[in-house]
Amino acid sequence: MKSTLPDKLNLPTAPELLLEDNVVAPPDAESALMYSAGLEDIQSLLSDAGHAIEPLEDRARGFMARSGNVTYSAVLVSPSPEWPERFGGIQLSAFAPVPESLSLAVAARLALDLPGARLGIDQDGDLALMQTIVVTGGVTRANVSIQFGFWLQNLERVRQAVVRHYATGPGVVLH
Repeated sequence: MKSTLPDKLNLPTAPELLLEDNVVAPPDAESALMYSAGLEDIQSLLSDAGHAIEPLEDRARGFMARSGNVTYSAVLVSPSPEWPERFGGIQLSAFAPVPESLSLAVAARLALDLPGARLGIDQDGDLALMQTIVVTGGVTRANVSIQFGFWLQNLERVRQAVVRHYATGPGVVLH
């Protein structure tokens, strides 16, 4: 019998998760855990960080936030089938136009140093940083704040990398 790579690595198989396993529940003031997120949760998170916010015009599920010169969106994702105002996560996204000389290799190398985030070049050629804060299953508010702190660190790392890139001059291709 021929063994497969997972057999050779002795990796366990992941259990199949069903939508019913994804616990999204309405807010409970008595609980120390969050099982879902709503607009008020995003607003509180962003306001507590001191970021200027305004509701998104094209969606009723999030905000545009500004911290210094950085603007990003915070949008509710994974809607609950039972509670229309509650969601399983918060998608944080920032996009920045970058010169063609910022190669995919630079983005890939930078992405290795971004805990919990995804970084790439989108279809418009913009640098795209995205991170999801998952609250389904129950997480503490402190955990959500820590994940948001990683987002802010990731934004700053990307900003610094782009500034360093621009400082090298437009004709230099960084790899």
